[in-house]
Amino acid sequence: MYELLIADDEISSRSILASCFPWEEQGFHICGQVSNGLEALAFLKEHTVHAVLSDISMPSMDGLSLIHISEPTRPY
Repeated sequence: MYELLIADDEISSRSILASCFPWEEQGFHICGQVSNGLEALAFLKEHTVHAVLSDISMPSMDGLSLIHISEPTRPY
């Protein structure tokens, strides 16, 4: 099972994203929900997460900055 983190500043959007799709049937477990990129970054440092579903426009740190900062360095 893959661990999925949902990052969105609107609680209603997070709730809808978490409940409107059969995540578990697709092999995902929602391991957390956060309200901005800084919270997501802190969560990523403490937990194993395989995928992040992130809003682009959020306070404190937007989703694009989060992706840039948290992207692992991998040799290709």
